[in-house]
Amino acid sequence: MGNADVPVGQYTQKILAYYELSEDDLAAAGSVTYGSNVKEVTTQVSEAAVDCGIIYQTDAFSAGLTVVDTATAEMCGQIIYPAAVLNISQNPDAAQAFLDYLTSDAGDAVFEAVGFTPVA
Repeated sequence: MGNADVPVGQYTQKILAYYELSEDDLAAAGSVTYGSNVKEVTTQVSEAAVDCGIIYQTDAFSAGLTVVDTATAEMCGQIIYPAAVLNISQNPDAAQAFLDYLTSDAGDAVFEAVGFTPVA
């Protein structure tokens, strides 16, 4: 799992709490190893240095890993990546066109293909 000072580690802690699992007990039993970021955890899983890992679905997709389960918003909240046209943009029309694409059905399909769940 990711360290507590990185987002993937914080989400993992929430998932453990949801299942009423003690991170300290798991670590003491030697059942947990830590990564300094999601890439490090992904690499540990990819290289079979660990039995499993909690990473983002998009990182699993990029690494060619198989997702075996997905956390729900109830378990750890929902990760949202905002997008907006800045009021200081030198190309507001192009920025708006890009934003429109991101929120289109075609954009949703691209996001879904790499593991994201588009927000309605």
